[in-house]
Amino acid sequence: MKARWIELVVGAFVLASPWLLGFSDITLARWGNVICGLILILVSVWELYGTPSVADQDPVAASGIHVTRKSKNNKSRETI
Repeated sequence: MKARWIELVVGAFVLASPWLLGFSDITLARWGNVICGLILILVSVWELYGTPSVADQDPVAASGIHVTRKSKNNKSRETI
């Protein structure tokens, strides 16, 4: 959760950096930073306030590890 807030701050810095660092007169660099900053901000806000991911809900399911065990009669298997 903390990393998502850091992404939001980095996105805001990238968005404002042409004016903070003094290269706003270079059109291509300015628009590149504005677009990348907006994308970073939008994605981090989406991650913060959007639907929770699988990793937030169940860390075992997010790991991709599937455990299969045999039943006593060895005819059927159950996946956990």
